[in-house]
Amino acid sequence: MRETKAAFTRELLTASIWAAFGLGIFVATQPVWSHLLPNTLLSIDDQLSIRCLGSSRRGPV
Repeated sequence: MRETKAAFTRELLTASIWAAFGLGIFVATQPVWSHLLPNTLLSIDDQLSIRCLGSSRRGPV
């Protein structure tokens, strides 16, 4: 009984860590995938800022 409870607790802890990691990835990448959703209106300024943000980085010096 104790071994079963300990194994269940261990699995629950592992699952909660992975759930938190997945939720963090979901929230962190929301600005990227949110404009791909239907019925989402972005202004021209928003679209240009997304496009220009990627091209403003310089290559290795």
